Amino acid sequence: MAAKIKPQIEDFAKDLLDEDKLKNVVCFNEFLIENNLSAEKTSKYFWSVMYKGTRICTIAFHGRILSNNCWWIRFFGRYHGSGKLLNLCEKYLSKELKDLILDNIVAEPPCKNCKSFESIMIFGKMFDRVCWCTPFRFINPDRKSLEYAKEIVLANKNAVTDIKAGNIK
Repeated sequence: MAAKIKPQIEDFAKDLLDEDKLKNVVCFNEFLIENNLSAEKTSKYFWSVMYKGTRICTIAFHGRILSNNCWWIRFFGRYHGSGKLLNLCEKYLSKELKDLILDNIVAEPPCKNCKSFESIMIFGKMFDRVCWCTPFRFINPDRKSLEYAKEIVLANKNAVTDIKAGNIK
């Protein structure tokens, strides 16, 4: 059974977010727990969502990068298995979500941690100057964005299962 992360994340978020944004954090957190996922607080503003020892996404709250009353879910960065999951999860994503990801790849560094850019192939399309800290993210996700985030989490979970089972190297 997944570690109960509700008190950590929700207690932390309630002092930072307005009521609507907090409701979305609660909704996403409940989804994680229902899907037997665990999260670890990795720094003051960041939680890593783990599955079988692999980070599949990160939840963050304001901090250095974003303003107060802001939270985000990031996927596929250098802290997520060097982006290995990005292309491995493709077969589990809807065409609509793949198109959304391709249309929203972060091509400039959103943070001070990104010292260099990388050129990477994502779902068969080459991208230059991709910020590898956070190539894709939802900032202050609304309900529709949360549904997309949930689909990505489940796709990542399936890809990790494939990797651990030896189906993908």
